[in-house]
Amino acid sequence: MSRFFSILKDVWFIFLITVLLLGIVEGILRHTLPKPEDAYRISPGVGKFNGWEAEVFQDNPDTPGLRRGHKGTKTMRWKPYVHWRRAPYTNGYFNIDEQGLRQTWTAHLGEPLPLVFVMGGSTVWGSGVSDDDTLPSKLAQVLSQQGRDVRVLNFGESGWVFTQSLIALMRELQRGNVPDVVVFYDGINDVTAALQEHAAGTPQNESQRRLEFNMTHGSGVRMLVAILDELEGVRKLVHALNGAPAPDYPDTLPADIVSVYEANIRIAKALAKEWGFDVLFYWQPIVFTKRSLTEHESRAQGFILTAHRDLHLAANGEIATSTMLRETPEFRDISDILDDIKAPLYSDFCHLSPEGNAVIAETMMPDLMAVLNKRAGNPAETEGLLEALNPGD
Repeated sequence: MSRFFSILKDVWFIFLITVLLLGIVEGILRHTLPKPEDAYRISPGVGKFNGWEAEVFQDNPDTPGLRRGHKGTKTMRWKPYVHWRRAPYTNGYFNIDEQGLRQTWTAHLGEPLPLVFVMGGSTVWGSGVSDDDTLPSKLAQVLSQQGRDVRVLNFGESGWVFTQSLIALMRELQRGNVPDVVVFYDGINDVTAALQEHAAGTPQNESQRRLEFNMTHGSGVRMLVAILDELEGVRKLVHALNGAPAPDYPDTLPADIVSVYEANIRIAKALAKEWGFDVLFYWQPIVFTKRSLTEHESRAQGFILTAHRDLHLAANGEIATSTMLRETPEFRDISDILDDIKAPLYSDFCHLSPEGNAVIAETMMPDLMAVLNKRAGNPAETEGLLEALNPGD
């Protein structure tokens, strides 16, 4: 028996040494070899990119606090069906409640107000901006300025695709938390996830979910292969030896992305009809189409993979020519809404400054006013969806 334990001890020691050496080699490879995708960026020589160097953060006394606060929000918790949601956090700029929802500006908390859900990814959540400068907060502010106070909940979460937002809405309905209006603001994450997986309709970073599943359901060899495949340094070495293939995607992927998007709209409209709320959909803007780029915005664009830009522009083209979307009055393609604004708006290829979020909110405001007026039994006085918006019929 003592010999058995001695052998077991030796095996365990060898295993620990192997893991330690693997970690050291991985660290060396990770920090010395170039990323394989660097050669396939729009501007291959752009080097490192830091969104906090954007013009929108320069000479802003709040920038140090925003950076510290944003770093504090990185902790994620597992969430059934949608995979992840931020952990509670509080500071002067970022405040997240027990449900993982970020605080939103509200005119007052007295009498009951119409309830608006805003769903989307980090562009809704508000990366790089304070609670009061997120898109949901800006939307609440512009509506209040029009004399229409509402309570807006920010359901945005970093990396979420349309389907995850749709599932999050379904979970709220299961709990009896039924809104008056739901706003979906999507596009960027749906394209990014599709590029990662070469398939539309999946969440981002599904390779990580597969790795986690294989670690608990596969053989030891299969698990080891999966782990090695995910090590960044190992991948860099393999690509350095064999050459990194240019990122690419199937020719049908842009149309597939829009097909999934259209299907999700149909599902959301069916939920709206059954539960009696109104719903609005917006395909969001991105730096690739902005005609007058600042120096930082140009670097932000150059840092992105050429395939990523091409796929997004192709998806934009499919959106613009979709018969189904053209015949859906609740849908707006606002991907070009920032194209002719010369002022700095982007901190990276997709996240906006407070001023950028304000432009988006002002664009959405007439549609929200029309919906809210309709629900209040008042004729809509603003341009928007007007009488066409009636998912309850």
